[in-house]
Amino acid sequence: MVDIQTLPESEQVSRARRWRVLAVSVVTTSLEYYDFYVYATIAAIVFNVTFFASDDPVTAAVNSFATLAVGALARPLGGIIAGHFGDRYGRKPVLVAGTVLMGLSTTLVGFVPSTGIVWLAPSVLVALRICQGSRRRRGMGWRGAHGYGVCAQEPARTVRKLRPARHPGRTHWCKRDRSHSIGYARHGSVFLDWGWRIPFWASSLILIISFLVHRYMEDTPEFRKAEQKIEQVAAQRSPMLQVIRQYPRLIISAAFTYLVGIVVFYTTATTSLEFATSNLGIDRNVALLTVLISAAVCIPLTPLCGYLSDLYGRVRIYAIGIVVMGGWAVPCWILMSKATPSNVWPLIIAVGGATLTMCFQQGTQATLFAELFPPQIRFSGVTTSYSVAAVLASFSPMLSVVLVDGAASNGWRVGAMILVLGVIALVCLRGVAPTHRSRATANSV
Repeated sequence: MVDIQTLPESEQVSRARRWRVLAVSVVTTSLEYYDFYVYATIAAIVFNVTFFASDDPVTAAVNSFATLAVGALARPLGGIIAGHFGDRYGRKPVLVAGTVLMGLSTTLVGFVPSTGIVWLAPSVLVALRICQGSRRRRGMGWRGAHGYGVCAQEPARTVRKLRPARHPGRTHWCKRDRSHSIGYARHGSVFLDWGWRIPFWASSLILIISFLVHRYMEDTPEFRKAEQKIEQVAAQRSPMLQVIRQYPRLIISAAFTYLVGIVVFYTTATTSLEFATSNLGIDRNVALLTVLISAAVCIPLTPLCGYLSDLYGRVRIYAIGIVVMGGWAVPCWILMSKATPSNVWPLIIAVGGATLTMCFQQGTQATLFAELFPPQIRFSGVTTSYSVAAVLASFSPMLSVVLVDGAASNGWRVGAMILVLGVIALVCLRGVAPTHRSRATANSV
């Protein structure tokens, strides 16, 4: 088996080249997050009163969030495809192909017809969400960008050189801001009638940018030389089957350490919008602006937390993130339920605090997961772990709506769910820590 740590200096990726590849990873990840947050935002504030309008607000919200969750069913397939071909044929073609699929499917969401045929719009949305889900996390996309960025760091002789791979994580805050600002800028009946389609149409630009990214990536010869060493080994057998057979417990443990973080994200970015507008009677623009500002604050904090993980250890900072997310969850939702149209400060404090707690994991998770698996199956290992967590977490908005059941006083139930997931995450992290310690020590030699 070829250990890329032993490659000669002439075949290692230069620092300038690494940062160029990582810049591409950040751009591509940023585009993907735009697509995802646009859909999540519209599902929370538009689809529940248009395509899925009902006399029962709870039913309308559940049906709307169901289309958000259905994409999760395609994520394992996307993760398997991305991991297999990413490890066997290279990160670049997988990343670009996924970007094209994401841009095309998201653009088509903007053309879903508003007709009297009650089943037509939901059916089309489900089909497009499956396409989006197979590219995401998610399947091919976010993991692809991190996998590509991490692979660029693999030839480094010290594990600290992996730290730039954390930067794609900060872009989801940028695109979360942009998607929410679009929803904030266009309001009223025009927005509900057709204005919500504009951000989806704007995703067509991703198709153009993806080809530019493809062309840009070809200008990294050092990276191709290093990656060829990995591909020669990975081609001997299916990387996805290899990682599942060799590291099943590690995959599950890693997935459950991050599940709480994704659930906190979903409940903060989407469920809180539906909760504030439907249960608290708060104006949609106020709720959007609250989430938007809190996300903006986290843009510089996410890489800062990644830097702290360089200084004090990935597992330690990651564990702090789990503790603060779980500890703030119940107070957060109790406080949020106290907000009123005339007093939105409880909502601002609750959402802002929840968003800040996510920074610890967002700045650390990508590198931590990458350091758990050997280079020749790293892409598959990271993708599979993240996909498992994503599939489970994607149903949290629906579950949150059911737990609240139309009564603001039931908001604490969502916090209790997050607290339980936090305890599970800490237990799983204890199982992951020894593997990370041994792998990091071996890579630093």
